[in-house]
Amino acid sequence: DEINNIRPDKHYGYPYSSYGENYYKSLKEEEKFEFFKTHSDKGFEEPIFSWVPSIAPSQLLVIDRNFSKKWGKTVLLSSLKGRSLFRLSFDKDFNKLITYERIRINKRIRDLIYIPNQKMIILAQENENGSLGIITNQ
Repeated sequence: DEINNIRPDKHYGYPYSSYGENYYKSLKEEEKFEFFKTHSDKGFEEPIFSWVPSIAPSQLLVIDRNFSKKWGKTVLLSSLKGRSLFRLSFDKDFNKLITYERIRINKRIRDLIYIPNQKMIILAQENENGSLGIITNQ
């Protein structure tokens, strides 16, 4: 549940450091944290952004200006637990998250496909039968 700018020869802490927790375990006040709550103190790279509690990200997709002049070049992140798309923008070096917009879909989103010439984004939604969602800008 982190966004990292991956670079060669860097370690991002997995599976030792996380700002989140293992949500399948009981975390009573007296229990120790399962993960280190810092990255840099242990020699790992800090994330650009971290979701706590978890949104269960599933796919990150770059959308070009062709889809929407108002959006410009943007990044879409789909989520399972968050049941949303997240529209993100970064600085030019992808070192800092600048904007964050949650677009609620109210379905678990497993996968995204962007079709630029149709100005269409297809969402593979996870439910009992599976379904597709379509976002267009025409």
